[in-house]
Amino acid sequence: MATTVRRPNRRTSKREASDQFSQLQAARIEYIPNAVFDRSDAAELVLSKNLSPLKPTSNALAASRSSGRIRRLADFELLPPAEEADTFCQMNFWKHQAVKLRAKINPQRPDPKLVEEAARMLRKAQELRDRIVQANIRLVISVVKKFVDAQNSLDDLLSEGVMSLMRAAEKFDYARGFRFSTYATYAIRRNLYRFVVARRQERARFEAPPADFVREWTEEAEAKITEERWHELNRRLGGILRRLDPREQMVIRARFGLDDCASPETLQSLADRMGVCKERVRQLEKRAMMKLRRMAGEASLEDPGE
Repeated sequence: MATTVRRPNRRTSKREASDQFSQLQAARIEYIPNAVFDRSDAAELVLSKNLSPLKPTSNALAASRSSGRIRRLADFELLPPAEEADTFCQMNFWKHQAVKLRAKINPQRPDPKLVEEAARMLRKAQELRDRIVQANIRLVISVVKKFVDAQNSLDDLLSEGVMSLMRAAEKFDYARGFRFSTYATYAIRRNLYRFVVARRQERARFEAPPADFVREWTEEAEAKITEERWHELNRRLGGILRRLDPREQMVIRARFGLDDCASPETLQSLADRMGVCKERVRQLEKRAMMKLRRMAGEASLEDPGE
């Protein structure tokens, strides 16, 4: 459900409508089914439950060391049990409806109105998921603080914890009668433990060699490398980069100035351009670097002529 379908305008061309429908088709829409969703009066039964605004908490987190943005997000109470169940029910209902509508659209001649309606349903579902996430940010912070150490900062772990919370919200079966906080706590702890262990293994595996060794190796390599060999390495490295997802490619290219005539970009400027926080860009960069190191170890960069 992470794929965002662009809203078509009033004069959407056939090609634009087809492109928008392709995005909709590619969107992975997962939801928890419910027998109520297939009833003729499902919309009335599910959507008649009004959801009240999130209730702000006291200033218990005022002394938190996290950023002001995170502190504002965390300033909400958990949803009451009944309202939590209604929120999950409505979120999954909107995704169910989007899937049904998507199946009715003609791939050869997609109707822009139907594409927009399906996109609207997905936006409704995402708004409800964000509501669940906001109501449980304090839970993430409480779990994350137990994993903070010299190698794992609060901001890095918080980003991973929020992503774990979002995945948990997508997979939670509200109909079983359990509180989401119980399910989410286990999921966040498990994923943070795996994250911390993976980072520890990566640090042990890729210890930086002494500076003198790096300088000598670089100078020797530059003396021996040929122009043909250089282009071949560039081609193979470009192939490795293309195995990253689009956002990771963008971050790596911007941070290391890999595009022609480009200078390395700061975390903050890249965050502003992508419309996310600086911590999220840092997380994407670290994740991409871990992938690149793994793929570089698997790829053969030997000279074909050797």
